[in-house]
Amino acid sequence: MVKIFGERNTATNALARVITDNSASRLLPSTEYDLDPDASRHAWAQHDPRERERLLDEIYARVADPHSWKHCSTNPMDPAAFDQTLVLFCLRHPASWFVSLFRNPYHALAELPEKIADFVEFQWETPERENLGGASFRPLELYNAKLHSYLEFAKRLDSQGMKCAFIRQEDLLLNSKQVFRSLAPELLHSRKRFRRRLRSAKNGWMPLFIVERYYARERWKESLRGCEAAINRQVDWGALKSFGYEPL
Repeated sequence: MVKIFGERNTATNALARVITDNSASRLLPSTEYDLDPDASRHAWAQHDPRERERLLDEIYARVADPHSWKHCSTNPMDPAAFDQTLVLFCLRHPASWFVSLFRNPYHALAELPEKIADFVEFQWETPERENLGGASFRPLELYNAKLHSYLEFAKRLDSQGMKCAFIRQEDLLLNSKQVFRSLAPELLHSRKRFRRRLRSAKNGWMPLFIVERYYARERWKESLRGCEAAINRQVDWGALKSFGYEPL
């Protein structure tokens, strides 16, 4: 079994497809649709974002840790519940992630500012299923909180002899075959001949080479001109050093 955790916009869907397309390993539930399709459709039909998020929280209210929302903090979780499970954590350069959250503010409870420069100080409210006590964070503080929870949980998993790994979104997009090969020994019936999708996991209409070119050239930096210092101040770069991420 495989459980994927990762913040919004960190290629969790793409990683899931790489695994299911190329192995017989089973993905544990990680979205509301996995748990209760009917309740999910009802929640997403709501026009009020607060009512939508409340109903989504109810779906996760009594699930076991291995069935938690894939975007949640892993701080309160018990490693023993993940026996015989490969736990994967998705990461992305924090500034690149910041741009994507501004463009794709999944599960935002309040209206975002019009300019990305103002988004640096925006207070992002978290739903209950996020395991952060309903607190509000500036976007990059939210990134730090999730990162620290993953690092701590990974240490606890490792101390109990359980398998886990961190997957960088950049690696998955630019060399998905190599990422899969690194995971293959822990997966069930891994394919010898890698099956690669040609379109984006998020935007099925978009050819993957366009997405790859965008990230290979780090085009996301263009949106952050003038915001570099503010972003650098908020990120815990020390915790990211081992992943090769550097300040802007």
